[in-house]
Formats: sequence, structure tokens, C-alpha cells
Amino acid sequence: MQCSNFWRFCTSYWFSLSGVTDKFSVGDKVTCKVDYDRQTLIAPNHTCTHMLNHALRKVLGNHVDQKGSIVLPEKLRFDFYHDPNRDGAINADHLRKIESIVNEQIKSEFDVYSKEVTLAEAKHINGLRAVFGEVYPDPVRVVAIG
Repeated sequence: MQCSNFWRFCTSYWFSLSGVTDKFSVGDKVTCKVDYDRQTLIAPNHTCTHMLNHALRKVLGNHVDQKGSIVLPEKLRFDFYHDPNRDGAINADHLRKIESIVNEQIKSEFDVYSKEVTLAEAKHINGLRAVFGEVYPDPVRVVAIG
């Protein structure tokens, strides 16, 4: 069987399986393997969702809020909230600035760092952004770009 997608919620993992022909039950032992070749292709697009979020907030304002994303080996999709009636329409100049910020970050080839810290420590990190609607475990993994 093949896992086509998975989601992590706190310390639990949810899997979407495809090609399942055998039945299994709670308590059955299974072996899970990560497709590292595919993961290597996905990682840069995942990092770019964070870069895009940063650029959108820098250009359009801190009211911009991520509402979801899809990250695949060949592309990413980033869903966000921006109210054109309240905050103004997104125009071609905005798009050029957003694109330029993200492209400059990519060209800079920033390192990506991660560290596990207590939830209390994480809440005191200046500039830290939490993911929408997420409940975090303690300790939590904090990731920084650059």
C-alpha cells in the first residue's frame, strides 16, 4: 500500500492511503517508510510557502493570514485572506514586489534551521509565527530561515 499524503496533529499522524488491498485494524503492527526522493522534491516548495507568506505580509500588510496550502514536488498553492474592500485590491505592482521578495530569498540560498524548544520558550521568540488553527505539542519544533 502507498500513503499518498499525511497530516500531523500534535503527536498523532493521520495518513491517506491508496492501493490498499489488505485490511488492518487498530493494534496491528505496520512498517512505514518515507519516500525521501519525493520528500527532497517537496521540501523547497514547502519552504517557499513560508517565504511567500512573509512577502505577502510585507507588501500587503500584517492582516494577511494563511488559510491553507498544497505542497507538491512540482508546485505549491498558497491560500490566504486579504479583504480588497477593507485593505485595497491587489494590483500588478504588489505582485511584482511579492515575486521579487521571494525570488531574492531563493537566490540568497538561506540555510534552514530547526530546534526543539518548550512551548513557553517558543511563545517568547520575537517574530515567531504560528500556523493557523494549529495546536502545538510541548516541546515544539521551531524552524527559522536565514
